Amino acid sequence: MMGEGAEALQKFRAEGFFESLETIALTAHLSDLNGFILLFGSRAKLDEMRRTDAFEAFSVKMGGLFDRYGVVPGLNREGIDTAMKRMPIDR
Repeated sequence: MMGEGAEALQKFRAEGFFESLETIALTAHLSDLNGFILLFGSRAKLDEMRRTDAFEAFSVKMGGLFDRYGVVPGLNREGIDTAMKRMPIDR
């Protein structure tokens, strides 16, 4: 399955939905999360990808193969800075 999943992600990359990816394996810790794949790209394009029929089908398949599969949006430093600027100054 790893080959099929990687192939699907490379297709999304070729379609311009993200720029690059990194596979992360975690060392032993007090959680059941053993690893993840981090996609690098613009927020708009990643959001667009998540709404495609192809990605939804990919996610359903992954969810059937892996316990606790999930897709979690996140922010890098630039995204955090932008979000912080939207917050009221006096909290």
